[in-house]
Amino acid sequence: MFLSSGVCIGLVFVLQAGPLPHQATISTGLDSPARMAVTNAEILVTDTRADRVLRYDLAGNPLGVWNEPAGPVGIAVHSDGRIFVSRRDDAKVAVYDASFAFQQFLGQGVVVFLQPTDLAFDPASNRVIVVDGGADRLYAFDGTTGALALMLGIRGSRFSEFKYPSAVAVDAVNHRILVADQDNFRVQVFDSSGIFLFSFGYRIKFLPDGSSEGWFPRVAGLAVDGLGRIYVTDAVMGTLRMFDSRGAELGKVVGYGSAPGDLQTPCGVALDASGRVLVANSNVGTVEVY
Repeated sequence: MFLSSGVCIGLVFVLQAGPLPHQATISTGLDSPARMAVTNAEILVTDTRADRVLRYDLAGNPLGVWNEPAGPVGIAVHSDGRIFVSRRDDAKVAVYDASFAFQQFLGQGVVVFLQPTDLAFDPASNRVIVVDGGADRLYAFDGTTGALALMLGIRGSRFSEFKYPSAVAVDAVNHRILVADQDNFRVQVFDSSGIFLFSFGYRIKFLPDGSSEGWFPRVAGLAVDGLGRIYVTDAVMGTLRMFDSRGAELGKVVGYGSAPGDLQTPCGVALDASGRVLVANSNVGTVEVY
C-alpha cells in the first residue's frame, strides 16, 4: 500500500532546483529493493535479497509477486511487454513474456556476462542495453532478434572506459545513453551509436566557501525525464541530485536521513509518465515517491 508522508563536466554548479516534495512511500512486501521499471500500468521492483520481482499499480497497490530465485537486480520492459531481468547468482539476463513465463537468456552463445548490474530499453532504437559491472562494459542487443548491436568499454579511467559501471539510462529526448561509471566517480554520456559525448561528476564537490562534500563516491542509479534532466542517486551519500542535460547540477533534491522521504543507500531511480520520481530506498526497504 501507499503510506502517505503527511505533507544507488567539471566542478561547475548551478543550484536552482529545490527539494522534491515527498508524495508517498511504497513498502508492502519489500525487503531490499534494487531497481525498477515503470510502465503505463505498473511499477515493477526487483528485490535481490528476497529473490523476487514485486508488482504494484501506479497508485502503489500490490498486484502480485514473481519469484526469481537467481537474485534479480536490473529490470527493463520492452514495448511489446517482454520483461528483461539481470540475475546476480548466475550472471545472466533472463527474458520473460508479459506474464513472467521464461523464454530465453539474452545474448546466450554470444556474450558471457560477468556481473550485469542494470538494464534499460530504448524504444527509438529497439535495443535492450546492459551494463556489466564485472566486465566494465556496455552491451546493446536488438530488441527483436537479440543480436548484439553494440559493445563498448574496457577497464580504465579514460573516456569510454569504465570501472564498475553500475547503472544505465536512456535519454529519449536527446537520443543518448548515460552510464554511471561508479569507481571513476562520474556519469558518462554517449550518443545512441556509442560515441562518447561528455562526462560529469567527481568524487568530491568543492563549494564556493572552500568546504567540500561527497558528490559521486558511489553512483547507484540514473534516470532522465522528458525535459532531458538527469537524476543521479548516490548510495554512500544517500542523495538524489538533479542535473540539466549538459551535466550542470541543478540541486540536491533529496538528502540522507530517516524521516519520511529521506534516503538511506538509494539504488535505482525511475520516472513515470506523470513525471513522478521513484527511488528504491534499499536499506529501508521502501520505494520513495516524489
